[in-house]
Amino acid sequence: MSTPVSEQPKKKKSRAKDYIIIVVILGVLMGAALFQEQIMAFFTLKQWDRGAPARQVTAFLTALQKGDRAAADALVDTSIYKPLETNGKWDGYYILSQAGRMDFPLADTAPKGTIPSLEVEFNAMGEGSATVSAPDGNGKMVNFMLKLVNGTWKIAEMRGGKAVIPPAVKMPASKGPGFKPPGSAPTKAAPTPKTGEKAGEKATKP
Repeated sequence: MSTPVSEQPKKKKSRAKDYIIIVVILGVLMGAALFQEQIMAFFTLKQWDRGAPARQVTAFLTALQKGDRAAADALVDTSIYKPLETNGKWDGYYILSQAGRMDFPLADTAPKGTIPSLEVEFNAMGEGSATVSAPDGNGKMVNFMLKLVNGTWKIAEMRGGKAVIPPAVKMPASKGPGFKPPGSAPTKAAPTPKTGEKAGEKATKP
């Protein structure tokens, strides 16, 4: 007679398989702890699309080349960079800082010819940012720093530009000894000595 199925001895589970599963889970947890910052930066900075910041800078420089202010404004932080005008016509941007004013005219900012492929460097510090290096109007490589604004990369900082030096205040030319510039206090004349007195001495009574 054959032994009923219910009465047949059960096979012992392989403990080796259980150990492998535990080791894999521990490895995943340890990896997540070690690379927590990189994992958070990957999602915070949308690094699955690593070329997005470079495409924004390319589109911005292309808009500058075409003189398309509306397209350029959509790609730069206009709360920081203000429109620059030359002879009543839009000519790029300017920025005011503690160091003074910096102008970014189109001729100096927009590169000549085709814009090459641009590289991106991500920075996970603080709110996170991305840096893209691109040629300016003089062929010099300058950095653009971008930040995510409402899920879209926008240019928050441009390097380069021209410092605007305020005109020096002209002082009136000197006109010899005793010359006083306009607005200065008048000089009182020394009293004339009386008869019998020398300068700086009082007359003595006999």
